[in-house]
Amino acid sequence: MVSILCTSRSGASNLSLYLKNVLKLGLTNSPFLKKKSELGSLKKNVLYKLMIHNLPYGYKDLYEYGKDVIKLSDVVILYDRKNKIEQAESLAFRKQKYKNDYSKYHINEPYDNISEDNVNMCLKYYNKQSEVITKLSKEFKVPIFWYEELYYEDGLEKLSNYLKVDIDKKYKEMFLSIEKKERVLKLKGDLI
Repeated sequence: MVSILCTSRSGASNLSLYLKNVLKLGLTNSPFLKKKSELGSLKKNVLYKLMIHNLPYGYKDLYEYGKDVIKLSDVVILYDRKNKIEQAESLAFRKQKYKNDYSKYHINEPYDNISEDNVNMCLKYYNKQSEVITKLSKEFKVPIFWYEELYYEDGLEKLSNYLKVDIDKKYKEMFLSIEKKERVLKLKGDLI
C-alpha cells in the first residue's frame, strides 16, 4: 500500500494521477470523505490519496491518524504546500463560491472577491495540518515533498529517487505540468 498523506489544495490530486500510472497501482482518493470507513479497510497494492483532515471512523486526532497511516503503509508520501497564503486563498475561494460541491473544486479559473476572514480561517486550518505533517516527518524520518518543488524545482526527481522509480515524461506532462495549476492569474490591462 502506497499512501499520499497530504493537505488539501496542494496538487495531490494531480500527483496521485501521475503516481497511479507510474507505479501501476489502482487509485482510491479520499476514502473517508463521504463515508466514515475504518482505517483497517485500506488494502494492499493500492495507491491512496489521504487528506490529513479527513479522519476515518474512530479517529479524532490528526497526529494519531497520520501515525497509523505511516505504520500501515508500505510507502508513505508526506505532501504539503509551503505557500500557506495561496493554499488558504484556494480553499477560501472554493468554499465561498461552491460551498461543499467538491465536483467544482478543480475548475481552472481566476480567484476574485475572496473574503479575508475566510482566508484567515483557512490559514489557521492549514497551519495546524502542516504542524502535524512536520511532526510526523520528524518522528518517522519520512521526507516531506512540496507542491512548489514538484512543479517548479527538482521535487519530482527527489520523489522518484525516494520511490526508486524513473520519471515518466509522458505522465509528467499529462498531470504535473505548470499548465495543470487551477488558479488562473488575471492579466492586467487589455490584450492587444
